Amino acid sequence: MRLALPGLLAAFILSMNAGAGWSQEEDDLLTFNSYCRQCHVTNEGDHRLGPSLYGIVGKEVGSQEGFNYSSAMANSDLVWDEETLDAFLEQPDETLPGHNMKPFAGVPSAEERAKIIAYLKAESEDRPLTTASSFAGNSSSAAEVTLCFARAKQ
Repeated sequence: MRLALPGLLAAFILSMNAGAGWSQEEDDLLTFNSYCRQCHVTNEGDHRLGPSLYGIVGKEVGSQEGFNYSSAMANSDLVWDEETLDAFLEQPDETLPGHNMKPFAGVPSAEERAKIIAYLKAESEDRPLTTASSFAGNSSSAAEVTLCFARAKQ
């Protein structure tokens, strides 16, 4: 009987962590934070080193009020749709030569670009932001701390 107890305990612990994976929304947020958060946030009017990306999907490039854009962005006739976002995120210098997002060289992974675009679309549709409280059922405390820290710095 003593040998069964450690085995049951291990099985219980493993079962508690079985559902600890990320939701798609959480994964999209983490990818956005990894590539974009250094310069951008999605709070309306909250410009940092880069402009706020609040509601950016569907807007004209260089049109967020209150931000001083490069002439390349300000004079562009592009719209931030999924295709333009993907092209810019992949090869910013080729998509909008003369932009000021240096040293940003792009996001090589199509999967990661898609996650960033999904996050920006969700934010543009006024869906609620992902917060640490939405992870209450996730037993991965490192994930909660990472996301909580990222959101708290906004």
